[in-house]
Amino acid sequence: MYFGDKYLPLGIIVKESIMKRIYLILVALVAIPISSFAASYKGFVGCDFGVRKSSEVYGSAFGISTSHGAQIDKNLFVGGGFQVGSLNSPSDSYSYSSIFIDGRYRLLDGAVSPQFGVKIGPAWNAMSDATYLMFSPSVGVTFDASSRFGFDINLSYEFDGVPGGFYDHINNSNQDYRNDYRGSVGSVMLNFGIHF
Repeated sequence: MYFGDKYLPLGIIVKESIMKRIYLILVALVAIPISSFAASYKGFVGCDFGVRKSSEVYGSAFGISTSHGAQIDKNLFVGGGFQVGSLNSPSDSYSYSSIFIDGRYRLLDGAVSPQFGVKIGPAWNAMSDATYLMFSPSVGVTFDASSRFGFDINLSYEFDGVPGGFYDHINNSNQDYRNDYRGSVGSVMLNFGIHF
């Protein structure tokens, strides 16, 4: 006799009450990690100002970055993000962007704490159309205004390892020449941001 039993794949018959239990277990297995992540979610948005050295040229740098991830415990944040910015020097200006893995660690449990972090990932330079590795360690201070909102001030050094190659360029006299962009670019940046 058939009393509302359900068929599973492979022809297995399961009572409806057991099927409801299996469904509730599956919902719990999906909902617990999602709610756990929602409870531990943390985001950062910030503006960077600094000095950038490329080859023998110094210039100013400005950028905007955002990171989103999880607060693993009360001190450790792990996430990912992206940044866009512009670099200006007496000879040229160009934009850059990068995506990165972001890790931050608070040293104290209080509302005000020193912190350090690191960002690492691929970056792209619009002037030379080069893709390179960005590595940026930082130290700073975080201020919690509430349990879900606060301010951050960080000092970072951003190292961009630029691969070997050339790009074509037209100078002010409309003469084509090839510029070697091998080497590294370094920036000392001051970041002001918020976390939520």
